[in-house]
Amino acid sequence: MARPTPQRAELWADCRCSLAESPRWDDRTNQLLWVDLDAGDLWKARTDRTAPPDGGPVRVQFDRPTSVAVPRMDGGLLTAGPGGFVWTDRDGRPGRTVDLPEDWSVMRMNDGACDPAGRLLCGSTSREAGAGPGRLYQLDGDGRVRVLLDGLGMSNGIAWSPTGDTVYHVDSLAHEVAAHDYDVDGGALGDRRRFLVLEEDFGMPDGLTVDAEGFLWVAVWGAGRVLRCAPDGEVVSHVDVPARYVTACAFGGDSLSDLYITTARRPSTGRPPRAEPAAGGVFRCAPGTSGLPLSRFDG
Repeated sequence: MARPTPQRAELWADCRCSLAESPRWDDRTNQLLWVDLDAGDLWKARTDRTAPPDGGPVRVQFDRPTSVAVPRMDGGLLTAGPGGFVWTDRDGRPGRTVDLPEDWSVMRMNDGACDPAGRLLCGSTSREAGAGPGRLYQLDGDGRVRVLLDGLGMSNGIAWSPTGDTVYHVDSLAHEVAAHDYDVDGGALGDRRRFLVLEEDFGMPDGLTVDAEGFLWVAVWGAGRVLRCAPDGEVVSHVDVPARYVTACAFGGDSLSDLYITTARRPSTGRPPRAEPAAGGVFRCAPGTSGLPLSRFDG
């Protein structure tokens, strides 16, 4: 059977972030949230607007680099950055903190997401390759932390199957997406298996999401595309993005039927911004399927 014709995502928010990451749709506010990791900015824009959003996206400045901003059950956000985890209100004002045992001179926090029970899983990575091993942390609503994985090259995207019994996790430097059995009740990782491995000259897997049919959508850094993978790991289609450094993706909108894709434009990528004027923006397409509801942090 022939594969479907690739779709092409169109620019939705021309925010020109250095490193846009961690998109997620908040159904309480009807907004897409994402961060500019290096700048420490949270961006918000309503998804019921045409491209670009009417009035443009709103930027909230944090006081530190921020890799993840997850809506909380009780309101506000949980963020990850140098030092560990910080509870904030929706305007970025900090509250409770949980410190992590990392050498922040060489390490930083990276992508993360909440499991169906409301725990945050979020990884660390070295600022320069080989500076230190990455870890995958789990944070409970009461502030308890445990390390689920150690010795990672670059802990990155994470998402769960529709039933919650499988978690998918990216190690970008290994060019690999792994699948683990997952105990939602206890939060424990089970057996591991390789799900997807990309050739080094193709690009690195980065952020990912899962649709309602159980298919994975994997952003590929360096390839300008998002792959759609069947539950058995077969790549069945893809979305082309007019920016080479694709970082992550998430479903949003009232019916969760739009796919939003974040990208990077920072000079360290070696790709001059003038060659890709929309790089660092958020792109959107309607892939013909829908996503799963957001899991909020239970704390």
